[in-house]
Amino acid sequence: MPQKPNPLTSWPSNNLDPAAEVPTVPDILLWIRLPARLSRRQTADMFNFRDEESISVLVRAKLLKPLGNPPEGAPMWFATVYILQLSQDVNWLAKATLVVRESVHVKNYPTDTK
Repeated sequence: MPQKPNPLTSWPSNNLDPAAEVPTVPDILLWIRLPARLSRRQTADMFNFRDEESISVLVRAKLLKPLGNPPEGAPMWFATVYILQLSQDVNWLAKATLVVRESVHVKNYPTDTK
């Protein structure tokens, strides 16, 4: 049986098990101790959003605040304690879900301006 990599020292890893019928949970959710700051991908995993773009949408909507003041296009990092607080706020989760859903809808069904 292959040995699973240590989740505290290896990121990212392939979180799809080819032998499984469904994808496994994101690796970060299996960590015993979370890092002090999270990348966009890790933040998306914590909120169970599909991709990193959802996190960018939330930042643009001012529902998420990255650490520091990253310039456009720079990597964004988020405080883990902040993300954990938001993940337990039902009202914030409802707003975030709505904003991401609307963003996906606009992207998939652009309005005709003719």
